[in-house]
Amino acid sequence: NLARSAYSRGDDVQAAVYFKQVSHESNYFPQASLGLAWAYLGQKKPELAIGPAYNLIVGEMKNTFFPSAPIVAAIAYYETCHYDEAK
Repeated sequence: NLARSAYSRGDDVQAAVYFKQVSHESNYFPQASLGLAWAYLGQKKPELAIGPAYNLIVGEMKNTFFPSAPIVAAIAYYETCHYDEAK
């Protein structure tokens, strides 16, 4: 897909644009949320990465299996100086 292609090229800005276009009703929305979080980290915007990653952990998508979601959230928390949450 276009988002993964942009991400693999290192174009995190364009990847985020494409990931945000995935419908909430799509079966690909959880993957897009994780990709969006990684793209925000790549843009050095960890404050924006927290929401999509956190939603995969405790939000409406908590029953999906994404073992890297806590890692993304921890990195984002750490980079925004929220050390207790990063644990």
